[in-house]
Amino acid sequence: MKEKSNMNQLLHSLPVNSNQISKMKDTEDTYLINERRERRGHFQTSLVTPEEVKENYQAIKLHFSSKNYNYNKYNGKVKSNIYKDLVPYSMIAKGKRKDDFPDFFIPGLFQNPKIGINFFLTDDYISVWKYWVSYQKSPKYFFERELIDLREYLDKRNLQTDEIFRIKTNELPLIYKFIVKNQISPQTFLYLDKVFDFSKRMDLKISEKIYYPIVKARLSKLETFLKAKETEDLKKIVKEVFFT
Repeated sequence: MKEKSNMNQLLHSLPVNSNQISKMKDTEDTYLINERRERRGHFQTSLVTPEEVKENYQAIKLHFSSKNYNYNKYNGKVKSNIYKDLVPYSMIAKGKRKDDFPDFFIPGLFQNPKIGINFFLTDDYISVWKYWVSYQKSPKYFFERELIDLREYLDKRNLQTDEIFRIKTNELPLIYKFIVKNQISPQTFLYLDKVFDFSKRMDLKISEKIYYPIVKARLSKLETFLKAKETEDLKKIVKEVFFT
């Protein structure tokens, strides 16, 4: 029943479950340590303005909701930018630097491109953002960490690794369900795809037409912001976790 509830929510957003929030909060100390190191080791980047925050919000929102707009292609610019009601953007901007964006909005608008700005003021979302930033800064560490969790999930259910890619009629493959239920991060999904190259092959065979197109489109859009990693490094991690 819990899975069905999460799947129904996908039409509007990708939910964040309690386990994922717990993992995000576990990274709080690491994030703060990295922040202090960066501030000591470099000149402090100038603080972001509320107007810049709002433009980033609109641009990332458009990136995930439009087929034709790409944040990098248009350098984060949007055609119309009305700077009324800047209060929530001022609250978000407080204490943040220009280089905190667009990352600040990416994980939230990936989950739900229609989400309102006030969502980004919540403590739970700040944990989501900090987990995203930590993953981007240490991708191999978090990739391995999430794969270990995935391996434990499979072992408890006596499932083989290839089960996560198995396609059944009118169902999402398990690997996509992990995204829906936030059992793995989208970065982990995309890195796994670099190793196994499964998404293109599966795309021709998946018959589920309600949730799959949404997940597929958002993952494709997210690739724009993925930190590049050498495939050989990723293969080594996968081999150590699943095949040793």
